[in-house]
Amino acid sequence: MGNTPKDKSFKWELNPGVVSFYLPKNVFVKISEQSEVVLLQFSTLKILLEQGQAELLPNGFDVANEVVAAFDESSRTLLNLPSKWRGEIVADIAGNTREDKFSVKIKVSSPTGKLTNYYEIDGPLICFGDTQKYLLGPSEYKVFSAQSRFKDQGASQESKLRYIYAIQQAHYESELCTYELGHFNKLKITVPDKITVTIDQHSNGSLILTPGMQQDATPEQLNRTLGQLLRPEAKSLRVGNEIVLFNEEKLAAVQEIIRNRIVKPKDVEDFLKYPTKYLDATLVDLDLGFSARVHGVTGYLQAYFGDTDESGVSWFGSSDSTMTPEVFAAADKFIKDPETLASVTEKINDAIKTGATSFEHDHKLYDISDKEATLFSLKTLHERAEEQGYSGDDDKLGVSEEREESIQLVVDVDLNDETLEIKSASIETILEKVLYPGDLDWKNFLRNPFVHQEFAVRWGLGLINQALDTSNEVAGALFADDMGLGKTFSALATTYFYYEQCKHQERTLKPTLIVAPLSLLDNWKVEVGKTFNQSPFSDIVVLQSDAEMNHYREGGIEIVKVSSADMTAEPKYSLKVGKNFGSKRLDMPGRLVITTYQTLRDYQFSMCRIDWGMVVFDEAQNIKNPNALQTRAAKGLKADFKMVTTGTPVENSLKDFWCLMDTACPGLLGSYQEFRETYVAPITQSAGDEIDAKRAEYGRMLRKKVGALMLRRTKEDNLDGLPSKRLYAGLKDTSWKYMAELESTLHGHQLEVYDSLLNQQINDNDAHALSTIQQLRNCSLHPDLVGAGNIDANVTDSLKQSAKLASLLVIIDQIKGRNEKCIIFLVNKKLQCYLSVALGKYYELGLVDVINGDTKAVAKTSQTQTRSSIIEEFEAKQGFNLIIMSPVAAGVGLTVVGANNVIHLERHWNPAKEAQATDRVYRIGQKRDVNVYVPVALHPEFESFDANLHSLLSKKVLLKNAVVTPEEVVPQPAGISTLPLETIITPAIVKRLTWQQFEALAVLLIAKKIGAQRYYLTSNGSDHGADGVAIAGEVMHLVQAKHVSGSYNGYSAIQEVYSATKVYEKLFAPSAGTQLYFISNSRRLVKKCRKLALDYNVEVIAANDFEELLVQNTIKINDLLLLEKRGRVKA
Repeated sequence: MGNTPKDKSFKWELNPGVVSFYLPKNVFVKISEQSEVVLLQFSTLKILLEQGQAELLPNGFDVANEVVAAFDESSRTLLNLPSKWRGEIVADIAGNTREDKFSVKIKVSSPTGKLTNYYEIDGPLICFGDTQKYLLGPSEYKVFSAQSRFKDQGASQESKLRYIYAIQQAHYESELCTYELGHFNKLKITVPDKITVTIDQHSNGSLILTPGMQQDATPEQLNRTLGQLLRPEAKSLRVGNEIVLFNEEKLAAVQEIIRNRIVKPKDVEDFLKYPTKYLDATLVDLDLGFSARVHGVTGYLQAYFGDTDESGVSWFGSSDSTMTPEVFAAADKFIKDPETLASVTEKINDAIKTGATSFEHDHKLYDISDKEATLFSLKTLHERAEEQGYSGDDDKLGVSEEREESIQLVVDVDLNDETLEIKSASIETILEKVLYPGDLDWKNFLRNPFVHQEFAVRWGLGLINQALDTSNEVAGALFADDMGLGKTFSALATTYFYYEQCKHQERTLKPTLIVAPLSLLDNWKVEVGKTFNQSPFSDIVVLQSDAEMNHYREGGIEIVKVSSADMTAEPKYSLKVGKNFGSKRLDMPGRLVITTYQTLRDYQFSMCRIDWGMVVFDEAQNIKNPNALQTRAAKGLKADFKMVTTGTPVENSLKDFWCLMDTACPGLLGSYQEFRETYVAPITQSAGDEIDAKRAEYGRMLRKKVGALMLRRTKEDNLDGLPSKRLYAGLKDTSWKYMAELESTLHGHQLEVYDSLLNQQINDNDAHALSTIQQLRNCSLHPDLVGAGNIDANVTDSLKQSAKLASLLVIIDQIKGRNEKCIIFLVNKKLQCYLSVALGKYYELGLVDVINGDTKAVAKTSQTQTRSSIIEEFEAKQGFNLIIMSPVAAGVGLTVVGANNVIHLERHWNPAKEAQATDRVYRIGQKRDVNVYVPVALHPEFESFDANLHSLLSKKVLLKNAVVTPEEVVPQPAGISTLPLETIITPAIVKRLTWQQFEALAVLLIAKKIGAQRYYLTSNGSDHGADGVAIAGEVMHLVQAKHVSGSYNGYSAIQEVYSATKVYEKLFAPSAGTQLYFISNSRRLVKKCRKLALDYNVEVIAANDFEELLVQNTIKINDLLLLEKRGRVKA
């Protein structure tokens, strides 16, 4: 069965398990000469091939049935597949799975709407007669696939259960499936996607391990039924009204835990520290941690193996055995800030996943055995956090009296944003002190180092020499240079000179280990050849399954198989390590071993047994999670020196940085709780206008703390070896250079669609705000991307429909005129596919290659192109060329210095991700100046999506000599830019304001409250402590405003407005005195804040008082915007 289109577009036919899309061979070999429709079809299928979801044929592609069933409407239409089926499935299940009379009768609704048994399933199609054929959806396809397997496999109980499970899942995922289950209504079938571990402490101190299967049953119920799995034919487990189904892998994981259920008391500490000695980590998911039940406690405790802090508290000591869990409903006693709430939420989610009924926080147990009540309490806390700020009054969740006493008053601090860019002389001095001062002979190098690279080598050597001094605790460092500055070369050069020193001092040349992502293993090996005339290494071993692993492996994954009679666990060493293996050993002197983080995890005992010289962790963000097994393994390696390298030392949170530094220099930053209290909490508890300053302040404190143990230079440091970088944008008044060709205005059909989306959001009362934001983003690219539509394949006509794409063509024309290459970054896969065809046709390039987030880094078959091979082809072409990339795909291991132009057509929310994308081009090895372009589509009346996003991203600048968290900048569904100007500000809208807009709101509220004749916002720079001034009669009113998302102490705000009095009295000379206000949307201020306000004669308007004032005085969005545009008072 297939289609027979009249034109030369792809035909399709059904074959076993796949749908084959094909062209005549003579047409397929000349694909670049075909129509735009055919090219779009080819591009869509080719992307599936690169994602590993299709296979190449001599004249087309095979696509698996389940992939075709998951096609969206646009792909279905493009490839001429039948319409999606919108009918109903009714399943009638009778009998017991143990009985022969068990049956499932499935009726479906026909095209006329009537239920019928007369239909046929053919691959991903449902057919009613010979002419009426429809494409199944993914959920419906699962049902009929299960039906087919049931018929093929016969009447086994497993096939029956999987059939029922498929029907249940389809019912949950799709509204099209209803069923009559009879007695199966009370039956829940679970198919676990991972197996975890819960542990129970026996009264004798031993541990009992129980598998966690994502089941609802309690561990006690589970333990009574585990014997079912000892039968050879067992593939399921019945616990009450629940059945757990296993595939071979998950069954092996459960049996692995059952075989090793008892951990003797003397082995408990070792088990907690090294669980992979006892359990196969490739089967059992240990990265989540495990649930631990303490003797004397009725519930399960969520814990993380190997986690200890300086308190020395033992999980299974006598102190634990008497701990009594508190009900989680009392959580508001200890959740005081967003960080704590996030941490507790993560612990609860992990606990539920692993079957725990208790979790530990701050050395206390909390009972979560009532899952529904716990989740309800957690939901309530999140709602309160969002709406009120973690409490409703001063008495609940307030800062303790002791904490309040420790807060110091601050006098008139001038927060000057410009100082954030000043280099820290103290850091530079500290770095200079550790540099290796001796001569370095570079004759054996094929290339000379740049100045900053030689500095890095001297830095590394200096720290290595300190590490080799037994009286010094330095064991490693964080090498965090920006991407593209040649960290690979610097690390190899450091290793070379370290070896030279070893030779001079007649020390053994210990082996070197490099741990990197899979996609970079070959790159490291190639770099050795590019760097040295004669390699400093005796040889190079790529320790990977498809490379040289088999030469050095004599066993499987390193686990211990111990009989139940003897649970004495000794590490299993599966690699050939040690002198006993002679020349066949892995740890030969002077050898370079290159491996992945996964291999390190799986063979950690052998790897940790080796006495390494240097260990280099490349792209070390792979070990930023302190609970991941590969992180544990990394921390356990023995080495003279560990160099932790990453261009992004902080990806998501400061916890990333703590973990990396704890790997390089254990203990330097204390326990994570100490670290969080010192560096994280002060930032998360800041007001909106304080966050940037606090982030910089504590970031610098952290940078100073790590001192010379971190080296970080950025491209903004004007380093040798880098060309110039020019930034162009289609928006005026930004930090980018304005370029008129990049500015366009929405018009015609695109403007109509955009405005309809705005109106839809208003009418829906923000019910689908996030979805609307994404649709506005899509519409700004092309109106046909909204909804499930396809962009018209007619290149000329469809390009004209988008103002932004018209700008794109103008810029590409200029690049083509210079005979240069360009990368176009965008995320939308529909647009990637369309532009692959449209730009290729427009510029006669053939199909433009696409690298998105799904393109494989390593080829699994010879047919599949990898990222590297696509880039090589792109760069090999002489002169002008284009390539399309997703910024998500541009993070690791891609170097494209053949291009020197970057167009961010669709921007990433995270400025760090966008910078990483640009760094694919702007890096060491780039010979031409780099141009970065940002097209901006404007709205003729309102602030457009593009303008809003560009403005927000431009505010996020890199702080030098500070450790800061890169923020994702999402135009909030939140923001007010999409609301009508006449919208009245309500408490709900206040949450959507920026802190600058909140300051304007506060001034307007005070002005209306006092009947002011004049009112102003103060200077954006140094405002001397007042955000606004209002004059009523002869009285001056000064306003300090704080827009917060949670609790706030208020001390600094009161001090600031008080200190502003004299400055503004000189300016306005009020004869009747001055009234001071501190206004905030915070729902909680500490008690002593109000006492301080009384002492300083400051009126506090917060919480309910603020909302009442807001309700009493009508203020519209337009009022805020007009006040922001007016002139400001400068004192």
